[in-house]
Amino acid sequence: GSVTSAEKQTPTLPIVADLGQTLPPGKHRVNVDAYPASGDHNNSIRYVGELFIALFRQQGISVNGVVLTANAHPKSQTILTYKSTKTLKEIVKSCLKYSNNFIANQIFLTIGLEAFGAPATWNKGQRAISQYLVQELGFIKNPPIIIEGSGLSRTNRITSAQMLGILNLFSTYSDLLPLRNGVYVKSGTLTGVYCYAGYMTAASGMLPFVILLNQEINNRDELLKELQEIFKNHLNSSL
Repeated sequence: GSVTSAEKQTPTLPIVADLGQTLPPGKHRVNVDAYPASGDHNNSIRYVGELFIALFRQQGISVNGVVLTANAHPKSQTILTYKSTKTLKEIVKSCLKYSNNFIANQIFLTIGLEAFGAPATWNKGQRAISQYLVQELGFIKNPPIIIEGSGLSRTNRITSAQMLGILNLFSTYSDLLPLRNGVYVKSGTLTGVYCYAGYMTAASGMLPFVILLNQEINNRDELLKELQEIFKNHLNSSL
């Protein structure tokens, strides 16, 4: 069968076609260059190279005979170095507002790079996040498993109690989350997986909440409304 990208702006690359042949028929959301998840960064090299080739060809630039490799040519010279003027808070806010998987994974890879040096790999990101969860956040017994940063991997694991603990620590930055009907909330969605996490807000208080659902029918909005009612009743009874 044929494999095509679900997004007009995202070219259907050879690596995507190869991956598609390993999946059952249907529509899938996957982190292409981290699939299968491993410490090997060759998938990342291939993905980036094929993406640039596709974008060049869209602009009428002929690209042929390319060999994708992680090693630069000995005579290669840096053409451009770019450093964003945006702060990490600004980047995270944009990432959360638009559910940008690319930004999330760039942050994940950068964390690993800063901790263990270049080149950035998924394995280094996994190690850095794992160490932080255990050593800094205290998740010693059955810590969360974070394979990549976007949440597209079905191997990621976290409990609602662990997520609540993270939200308690993140409360200072709650305004980075999208605000909807008085609730700071971030969604997470895969086929059969429907999640919300965020904060109920009121003049007299703020309460973190987590909804993690594994079910065929998505009823997280109904559950969120129920939680809002419980929160309102709690606030009223406290007055």
